[in-house]
Amino acid sequence: MAEARELAARDWEGLGAAYIKPLKAGHWQAVVVLGYELLVPALLEPLMPLLRLRRPRGLGRLVALIRGCMRGLAHSVDRERLVYRPIAATSTVERLL
Repeated sequence: MAEARELAARDWEGLGAAYIKPLKAGHWQAVVVLGYELLVPALLEPLMPLLRLRRPRGLGRLVALIRGCMRGLAHSVDRERLVYRPIAATSTVERLL
């Protein structure tokens, strides 16, 4: 079960990073898709059991989606090809040495 949770979290994190790419490239129409994903599958669906007085399940989706968005914002995007630019091969620590 833990493996399935980890897999789902990675999937939602990847979705967040993927949805941020077009926004970083200036395609503001993509905010509709991101907004839908944040609202319906990531927030409302996990909260639906509350209507039946049950414990909410799946709120980790929202956390992972937001984490993916934040990580996507941290990387630069090639606006023409809509791909993330490669991260520098050497780490900051290696450059300091």
